[in-house]
Order: sequence, then structure tokens, then C-alpha cells
Amino acid sequence: MAGYDDTVPVFGRPPATDRTDYLRTMFEDYFRHPPEFYVRVPGRVNLIGEHVDYCGYPVLPMALEQDVIIAVRGTVEPTLHIINRNPSYRDYVGPINELHTSHGTKPEWYEYIMCGIIGAAEMAYPDSTPRGITLAVCGTIPPAAGLSSSSALVCAAALAYLHDNEVKLSKMQMAMLCARSERLIGTAGGGMDQAIAFLAEEGCASYISWNPLSSTPVSLPQEAVFVVAHSLVEANKAANNVFNDRVQSCTIAAQIIAQSHGLEDDPITGRLTIAKVQNLLGVDLDKMRELVAALPITVGNLKIRDRATHVIEEAIRVEQFRSVCANLKDCGDWESVLGNLMRSSHRSLSELYESSHDVLNEMVRLSDEFGVHARVTGAGWGGCIVALLPRSKVESYVQMLITTFYSRSSLARGCDTNQLVFVTAPHRGALIYGAT
Repeated sequence: MAGYDDTVPVFGRPPATDRTDYLRTMFEDYFRHPPEFYVRVPGRVNLIGEHVDYCGYPVLPMALEQDVIIAVRGTVEPTLHIINRNPSYRDYVGPINELHTSHGTKPEWYEYIMCGIIGAAEMAYPDSTPRGITLAVCGTIPPAAGLSSSSALVCAAALAYLHDNEVKLSKMQMAMLCARSERLIGTAGGGMDQAIAFLAEEGCASYISWNPLSSTPVSLPQEAVFVVAHSLVEANKAANNVFNDRVQSCTIAAQIIAQSHGLEDDPITGRLTIAKVQNLLGVDLDKMRELVAALPITVGNLKIRDRATHVIEEAIRVEQFRSVCANLKDCGDWESVLGNLMRSSHRSLSELYESSHDVLNEMVRLSDEFGVHARVTGAGWGGCIVALLPRSKVESYVQMLITTFYSRSSLARGCDTNQLVFVTAPHRGALIYGAT
């Protein structure tokens, strides 16, 4: 797509809001200097295509209004210093050439910043001690909600460091760098979150495919509204092995199919994925569905057949969703057609991939009884649902969730329901602002 190989846009100053004013004041009070510039990276909601990016199949996310903004100033001293507007997130300061992330435990919030800094510093200073940087962070993406708050931190940190050191990468290059960098946290994720963070366009979802990375805008039905609702169950895929177990299951599925057809891992192109095997075999998704149906049910304690079946069927749903959006005039009842794809996606994630949660399933059930199609979005095991509905149903649907779910949840007491359930539209990707 033309326009995607340019760099992240730079604007003269951030919008004058209470949030940016507070961030600037906090930065000056703490570091005794004003910030030199700001970076903004949005969160994302995946409309359909869950757990298929690391298997090599396209996804269909959109960027959110909720975002991470970081005030930035470079330093001569080789030190990384991070503060957060939210006082519950503790500060970090340490030598920038000694950064490391922990594996096997729930990461500290600033370790995602470290991932971005490590990746960016290796590029900016491959043979010398990296220059230091000071960062003040303010985020509005709900944490551990499956809305890419962690990836937004990685992307914002890498963008801040490279811009401060006058290293210019295309949006594509930034997305690939940040996808590699986030794996330092210990999760073997794909590249969806980082790609949409940089490649998102205002007013459109994005059909993102791999090898090579590309992003195509997808226009959504004019009357379609997406509502995101938090289950209040935290989802942190880096805190345990459930996510990586799914990745491993899919890798083993790809290897079994490949070996049965005389294919081997390619040391040049790296790990075999299910999509790569499909490409090497030259078959379509329907044929792949037959091949995964013949897989063993389990290998060790990993459920190979169910995981691979979800991946193929979810990949088919992505293509169907995109096709409907491209042919709305011929679709007729878009709400039913797209909604049924989302409903099937949730059922598959719950039953085959086992990445949902009882509370998420309850929220989907309530939505279904109300006549609204919804599904878990993000990695799962907590986090949010995303619901598709016409504009005319939004107010009554949101009120239904408040009445039947949030008002009955002890976890929601004292919370602002506007932060828990909200309407969203597609927003643009990462930006850089000069100092005010």
C-alpha cells in the first residue's frame, strides 16, 4: 500500500488538554527540565482474527481512541529514567546498557518500556554505549484488558528513543522492530499489536497480513458501532505459560503436517507456521481444514488438533468478514452476517482454543440474549469483549451491561462505568508532537 513506507508523522505541538498540560508539568517538576517532544501510540481492539497472527494468517484490528502518551527528553548520561502519572506504577531508573526483563513472572509495567528501549538502542548504537533518556508516561488504555496497553508502551518507548537519536524508520520497519522487541518479555506473540499501532488509518479497520508485512484499509458498515466492555478480570499473557503453550501447539501442528508431506523447517525463513506450510503445499484454507482434522488430538499435554482447527477456521472468518465489508451493497443484513462470524469466533476461542473465561462467556451470553453479537477480543483469559451493533441499539445495550453485569459485580464498585464500557471508532496510528 502506498503511504505505508513513510515515517511516523511529526506535528508541531500536542493538543492542549488537561492531560498534556499535567504531563508537561509533572515532567518539569520531576526532571527540572521541560520535555523536548511527545509520542502518542493508540491501543487497539481486534474485530476478528484472534490467535492467528503468530500462525502467519491475516488479522482485522482497528486502533482505539485510548492511548499512551510519553513526554520525552534525551540525556547525555547513559541512564533510563521512567515515571508514570499513575502513582500506583513505581518509577524506574538504571543504566541504559544494563537493561533486562524478567521471564516467568508477571512483568513490572516499565519492563515493556525496557523492551522498546533495548530494541531501539541496539539499532541506534550498535557499537557504542547508548545515550540516556527520561520519560514521563500517561496512559488511558485499560491495563491487562486485551487492548494492547503493553504493546503501546513498547512501541511508544522505541519510537521515543529513535526519534530522540534522529534514527528514521518507516512505519513498517517500526512495527517489525517493536514486534521483535516485545518478545524480550517472554511471550512468543505475532505482530498484530505493533502493526496496527503504526499503520492504523483514521476511520478504517486494517487487514494486516504477513511475509511481507502489509496493511489494507477496510471500510466498516456506516451504521456499525463497536462497543468494548471490560470483564474486570485481568489478562496478562506474560504472567504464565498459557499463551506460549498455544503458540507451541500450533508450531507442532505445522511441523506434523509438514513432515507428513516431506517438508522440513527452513533455517533461513525460521519457525514453520501453519500458514507457511499451507503456502508450501499450495493448498487453500478448505484443504488445510481437512489436514488439521487428521492431526493427533494431543501431543504430550498439548491439544494440537483443537488449537489448529481454531486457527484455520478463524482465518476463514477473517476472509469472510473482510469480503462482507468490501461488498456491503450485496450483503443485505450486515449485522447478522458479521455478527454471526463474531459469535462463531467466540465459540471457537472458548471451546477449541480455551482462551476465554467464565466471566467473558457470561458477558457474551448477556449480549446474545439482548440480540447483540459479541466475542472475546485480545489474547483472552480475561480482558474485554467487543460487540457489534447498529447505532440505534448502543444506548440500551450499554445500559443493559451496566444494569445486569457491572451493578452486580463487586469489582466494579467505585469504578467509572464510562471507563469499563465504551463506544469506539477506528483511530489513526502513532504520532510525534513537538514540545508545547
